[in-house]
Amino acid sequence: MATFTIFCFGTWDSSSKTHDIDIISQFQASCRARAPGDTYVIDGPGVLGVEVRTNSIVAIDRIIEWLSSQNNEEEELNINLAGFSRGAVTCIHIANKLAEKIIELKKTNQDEILLKKIDKLKLNMFLLDPVAGLSDKKDKKARIIPTIVNEVTVMLQKDEGRHEFKPQDMTRLIFEDLSKTQVSLLPMYGNHTDSTKIKNDKIKFGATIAWNSLYAFLTKHGTKFVDDKIPDIIKNKKQPVALDAVQSAGELLTLFSQYHHEKHGYEASGKMIQFDDSIPIPRKKRTLNNHLKFYVKNPEFFVNQLDRESFKIVYPKTFNYFFENNQKDSRFPNDSLSRPHNVIHELRIIKNNHPALFSRLKENGFIRANGTLTSRGPKGLNYLEPCSSMQQIFPDLVPECIKNVTSKKKAMSRLSALEREVYQETFRYEREKSELSFAWDRSQSHWADAIREKIYSFATGGKDVNQKNKLILDTLEENYKDMVFKNSSSELKVILGNILLKHGREALQSKSNILAQIVHILFSALKKSVGFIGNLGYIGGGILYVVGALIEGVGRRINENIGDIGRNPLKTVLFLIGTIFQVVGKIIENSFGLKPLTEYLSRKIQDVRDVKVSEINKAYAKPAKPIPKAPVARPPPPPLPAVSVAFAQPAKVRAAHRPTNALRHSDANTGSSPHARRRR
Repeated sequence: MATFTIFCFGTWDSSSKTHDIDIISQFQASCRARAPGDTYVIDGPGVLGVEVRTNSIVAIDRIIEWLSSQNNEEEELNINLAGFSRGAVTCIHIANKLAEKIIELKKTNQDEILLKKIDKLKLNMFLLDPVAGLSDKKDKKARIIPTIVNEVTVMLQKDEGRHEFKPQDMTRLIFEDLSKTQVSLLPMYGNHTDSTKIKNDKIKFGATIAWNSLYAFLTKHGTKFVDDKIPDIIKNKKQPVALDAVQSAGELLTLFSQYHHEKHGYEASGKMIQFDDSIPIPRKKRTLNNHLKFYVKNPEFFVNQLDRESFKIVYPKTFNYFFENNQKDSRFPNDSLSRPHNVIHELRIIKNNHPALFSRLKENGFIRANGTLTSRGPKGLNYLEPCSSMQQIFPDLVPECIKNVTSKKKAMSRLSALEREVYQETFRYEREKSELSFAWDRSQSHWADAIREKIYSFATGGKDVNQKNKLILDTLEENYKDMVFKNSSSELKVILGNILLKHGREALQSKSNILAQIVHILFSALKKSVGFIGNLGYIGGGILYVVGALIEGVGRRINENIGDIGRNPLKTVLFLIGTIFQVVGKIIENSFGLKPLTEYLSRKIQDVRDVKVSEINKAYAKPAKPIPKAPVARPPPPPLPAVSVAFAQPAKVRAAHRPTNALRHSDANTGSSPHARRRR
């Protein structure tokens, strides 16, 4: 295996920096020392990020040079990209530029040897909290994960709240083909930089997990480090200290158990005011916190899928009983569908080997202090964990029973990919709206949200994986047809149609009735008029929204930072001021009550329009014609038996007396017959 590794620094960071270094600094230094010809390092851009595109173009030249130098035709070729912050976004730019370069090379067909190498190339990315900044976050080249990417892991910091640090999360990233790209999106505690180094002894296990994850991911795909060891970790801004890589799923589970113990420290770190904050405005919770269940099942207990899957692997009985509703799991025939006394026995092992995990189970109401079960029956979702993130990042820590490819495992993988595709596409629909409509939801946002929730309920309910896949596709098809009958021109309809076609379902084609079109136009015009007036010509409403949001944010920030009021009169006054700011800001943000009223009226007009148009289209819809069946081939009829000569007239005589077709036709027209003529 030959591997070329590119490390991309974040804003203002570089390989020459000697103070306040981070995870990229340590990993690139160890990799360059071991394999300088197989490593390329990109220094971070300035605050505006204008260097990102130039850096990605230079990186493509280096990749082509490296590919051209590889002469072993049998060897597997890998490109590994790792970056933090804007460096992670640079990795996405590089992937898109490489995809464009490959298309260009195939069109010209000038270098057949290089094209053969490209055909077997595998591109892998590890992105640490990718942040594109204020200007670049909507750039498609900073969002699209092209088909050429084999695997991508993204770590996202939950507790960062600065406005200019919005991440490329599930709502912004666009995966061209999830059937060809393995994806792990991993929320983490803390602010933007809390996983890149150990800042103090109160928050140290996030960086330890990130360090181990990046090392396992890169080494799996062929990157080499000095002495084949994980690079030393940065601790308390001092000299790096040695770190041992995890050797088992149990060790990884220990790290996560200790990580949860530090949760409040990471939350406080996210709220901390820093002098180097580039935009001095109030912080806002990242939107990924509003829909964590689409990143990890049971988000109230697990921070990400690695956390969840390591529990599944180490303690399958307990996990199956508490989080999989005690379903039968063919991969763990002796550790699923367990009796309570068997679960209690495993809980005793957890208490001895993972006391922090045992305490969390107790705190979350799963067990009593003595280790007995609090409920009479099993709990959790009707969803068997496929452990795809562990297989992607830590394959050596996964037991063979999970790795073995079976028909059920394939069905589980299809379900996981279909789920992710629906979540990603519906979030993308809600995210991609007009610049002038930044303060308002898209017209079918409520529909996209309802589809997402329904798909989640199907994925985590029931027990048969194949049935879940069918239910999800049936639901998408039902919603798509509903939108067709409502004459919807929404992009959501196109998105649903594309998903159906990708999974072998036929998208319904229907011509709208003229009456339905007229009704749709009239109601749409009424809805637009109400929206324009109620939102003060949109521009006026947008200005009020921005002003109100800023005032509300100031009040929220004041209350966040004063902490516990107690009996402190100064804090009480500040709290009252902060609350007044929040209330006033909320009123202005909603255009003094006009915005919610306008949204309500617009929604009602839209609902009436959709119902009427759908009724008209269904009333005039022509039933689908059945597909004509091919004629069945039948054997020729047997020949007629020979007629006895004694009773038959000669053939010539019979022919002479037989009326011709023309005669028959004439008889039919005149109303006469041969017998009638004979009588005459």
